[in-house]
Amino acid sequence: MSRFSVTRKELKMKMTRFIVCVAGLLLTMTSLAYGSDIYFASSAAGSANGSACADAYAVSGINTASYWVAGNNIHLCGTITGAANSTLITPPGNGSSGSPITIVFESGAVLTAAYWNANGAIYINGKSYITVNGGTNGIITNSSNGSLSGSTCGGSNCSYDSSSSGITINSANNITVENLTIQKIYNEYASASGSDTSGANTNDISITDSGSNITIFNNILNNSRTGIDWEMSGTISGVNIYNNTITDHGWSMHLGDNDSSGYTMSNFNIYGNTITGWSNWGNGAGSYHTDGIMMSQALGYSYSPRIYNNYIYGDLGSYSPTAFIFCTYGNGSSGTTSGGCIIYNNVIVHTGPNGDYGLIWLQTNTTGHQVYNNTIVGYTGTQDIGVNTSGTGQKMGNNIFVNVSSPMGSYDTSLTGMMTSCDYNVYYGINTARAVSYNMGGSGVDESFSSWQGLGFDTHSSTASPNVNSSYVIASASGSAYQAGVNLTSLGSTTLNADKAGIARPATGAWDIGAYEFSTSAIPAPAGVHLVPSN
Repeated sequence: MSRFSVTRKELKMKMTRFIVCVAGLLLTMTSLAYGSDIYFASSAAGSANGSACADAYAVSGINTASYWVAGNNIHLCGTITGAANSTLITPPGNGSSGSPITIVFESGAVLTAAYWNANGAIYINGKSYITVNGGTNGIITNSSNGSLSGSTCGGSNCSYDSSSSGITINSANNITVENLTIQKIYNEYASASGSDTSGANTNDISITDSGSNITIFNNILNNSRTGIDWEMSGTISGVNIYNNTITDHGWSMHLGDNDSSGYTMSNFNIYGNTITGWSNWGNGAGSYHTDGIMMSQALGYSYSPRIYNNYIYGDLGSYSPTAFIFCTYGNGSSGTTSGGCIIYNNVIVHTGPNGDYGLIWLQTNTTGHQVYNNTIVGYTGTQDIGVNTSGTGQKMGNNIFVNVSSPMGSYDTSLTGMMTSCDYNVYYGINTARAVSYNMGGSGVDESFSSWQGLGFDTHSSTASPNVNSSYVIASASGSAYQAGVNLTSLGSTTLNADKAGIARPATGAWDIGAYEFSTSAIPAPAGVHLVPSN
């Protein structure tokens, strides 16, 4: 017999071992990739084995540790009603890389309570690799929380006036919240007396302390004091907040520190969001200043969020409006924040009639902000400031300003020392006699456009029409924005090298000014688009 030959018995044994090994490998791969699907409803259904919505476990057992294993999907079925001031889901386990634990809202699933606790209906505390997926129409809501003095909940006055959140994420990493509607966490109304300050501690999504690889996208957030609130500390990295629709808040987003220690930030991105609706939240006491996106950092620390491709429109109200994008400082005893916000490809539209505020505000004691290729539209008849800036080291270029009284302003006594560069902008429909206004809190000083240019700024800028259409896109090659901008590929920003619609800007040669490149192809208007006011 050849030394390479085998008996039939030996061959059969080898084949058996091979099949067992392959089966074991496939079983392992299956368990890693898919995990188990476990279903929960308000009460037990059918055979109550958790295998489907028709056979769901009762939700009272949802926080059992054995269900929360990496790769598992925790399904929510139907309407699940929690007690007032309760938290329904507190994940006791962690997922893993490639195998997160996913909370899945089945079609029509709703988590509702008179009001959820300040920790939310879902409280993710110190865990990793958890995904909350709203599916096609998942909802978290309060039914009876709001201003007792006038707002309505389900057609009658609200019964509760309490702190509440939809979801809270605390000291957690690798967390995703997607495809979810969070609504009516707090129903506020436009107070006639202007003294209603209730609802201060209500948030759709609340995040606290450090966190890395946090993703919040494709959500609809309505009706609370703050849409997304993050009280930061420690190390913050790998954050993406995008494609959310956020309406009816005092602060649509508030992201920053709440102490003097500051935080360390890297790879922090806010993009593609549609933001509007502040009218219910202004009050004469001034405790609700209204904002779209507000970033803050402790004095003496550095931060560098990228804020781009957003559509922010509406009216911030008449009581204490601040800005559609507000980069400011938090607590801390001394120093200046540096690094700054990087703001580009945004369309910002003030629809009036209230006004006289900065549409973008880069506050005192902050420095190093960059504002490029935005389209900023003011409201006719107001004293809107396009960019209200202080500090030093600010850079601006390639922006379109329409119907703002002054493209730039400052509460400080001078503006020339604040700008490192400012050029290649279009200023259309402005008050050319006060293109720049500063010392606005004092005697007020106006700089005409020509005198501003005489100081070495905006030497390549124009006051002629950019010829944008109702979607804020350059309508023809004849406007002042067409191929009149500076090429910024040297900044090395992949997302700035394309416009708001994703059209690539040229690698060499002049860019178009504003959020959009000129294109002969139709570009979809931003969601809820508002027309450019007539001049």
